Amino acid sequence: MTPLETLLEDMAERVRRADFPALALLAPQLEAALTGFGGSVDPAVMSRLRRKAEENAQLLEAARRGLRAARRTPQAGRNPARGGWLANLRWQRPPL
Repeated sequence: MTPLETLLEDMAERVRRADFPALALLAPQLEAALTGFGGSVDPAVMSRLRRKAEENAQLLEAARRGLRAARRTPQAGRNPARGGWLANLRWQRPPL
């Protein structure tokens, strides 16, 4: 496994855990690994790198959608006109 593959796997793990501060710390390492990545590359290695990069892109897109939905959910919950779930809740006195 190449250092670049290891970094891509680390990125995926951090996205899965929503550890965005740690993910940001990988950026300089990734840039350095890409800078040192030159010359002829084994097609099998290139294929693995491409697959991992595509998987990471999908994970990041899913995380973006999840964060966007989480940001909208509390707003929708407070707004009955927008079908917020709080509109259907009524306070009830607990049984004595």
